[in-house]
Amino acid sequence: MEKLKEVIAFLFNRAGKDELTGQELRLAMSMDLRWFSPKEAEEIVDLFQNKRLLVRKGSGGLRPAFNYKNLTIDRDLHPTKSELLGGSGDEPLFVRMVGHITDRADEEKRNVISRVNRKAGEMGIEVEAAVMLVGDEIGVDMRPFADEALVAIASKSK
Repeated sequence: MEKLKEVIAFLFNRAGKDELTGQELRLAMSMDLRWFSPKEAEEIVDLFQNKRLLVRKGSGGLRPAFNYKNLTIDRDLHPTKSELLGGSGDEPLFVRMVGHITDRADEEKRNVISRVNRKAGEMGIEVEAAVMLVGDEIGVDMRPFADEALVAIASKSK
């Protein structure tokens, strides 16, 4: 989680702003800094939001949910996908669940993630529970993820 915070702090300090759009973050990580492909950058911005390290403001912009200005950051920071996504290189559960929905329904990834984040915020539940509910609302069978989602949710409550 510290590496994620370090990346967020680096991006916001570099931009000199307290609020950035998801597109600004993705472009910085992919095109400007050339850390990731555009698709990987999108996954990482989603991860930041799912871990609640970035919060969406009324203006639609994203702000860090922590005081990023007090973090010490390596000026030569160059994170890898595996560092940020947990080291295994496999897709995180949330990404797989959203992909499952978009593969089976006529829904865009961005819209599904927006619905999941809204539901998680409104209901005060973990994103894994919210994505299960959103998938069900859309009419996608989410049972293949039930056990894994339950384990993920339970591990967060400890």
